[in-house]
Amino acid sequence: MTNNSAEPLLYSVDEGGTPTLAGVRDSSGFISYPPQAAGSLLNGDHGTQLHTVPLSGRGRIHATATVRFHTSPDIDTPFTVASIVLDEGPLVRGILDVVDSGRIGESVVATTTAIRRGDEDLYELRFHVEKGAGS
Repeated sequence: MTNNSAEPLLYSVDEGGTPTLAGVRDSSGFISYPPQAAGSLLNGDHGTQLHTVPLSGRGRIHATATVRFHTSPDIDTPFTVASIVLDEGPLVRGILDVVDSGRIGESVVATTTAIRRGDEDLYELRFHVEKGAGS
């Protein structure tokens, strides 16, 4: 059984809440995220030349920014956004699971948090700082 991903085109979620990100590999081995069929960012491969690959969701923080005010009243603040270089290569941006927790160079791993939308529980992607993991 799997849980419902809040963004099923970007990641799946297993029954334990662990996400698997969906990347795209071109014929040269270059991996990009998020997945798309418009063409490789490196060499222009497209369509059947691109292959979906699972990404570990592990990486290192490249930069962070904490949002303390948002113009939409529906978005809770504060939250910290991190630029993360995944072990497989792509740079992604995601929300850290603890505000003000990440520092440049620290290791992170993708995780999820359950949210309620209507009558459904969905799992949103977050990143967790791995303390003592070579940080």
